[in-house]
Amino acid sequence: EGRLLTPAECVRLHPLIDRDRILGGFHTPADGLAKALRAAEAQARRAESRGATLRPHTEVLGIVDDGRRVTGVRTADGVIDADIVVCAAGFWGA
Repeated sequence: EGRLLTPAECVRLHPLIDRDRILGGFHTPADGLAKALRAAEAQARRAESRGATLRPHTEVLGIVDDGRRVTGVRTADGVIDADIVVCAAGFWGA
């Protein structure tokens, strides 16, 4: 849900905008912006505080399953059993 803003409305929302240099704006109050690294670090801290074990820089060679569900991952160092497996390799990593 967005709407077009006049220059005055833009300045009201963001007082540092130079009103004379804009024609208006588009406001989407439900949208947000996050710095990806900071957001990921915060999620990792939260997960660890709730009992998750993180294994950064661990290359996963395969997924282990029992025919019904994922039970772990296979790495160069062996199999890591897990109740839950999260792929957090990022957009280009999976």
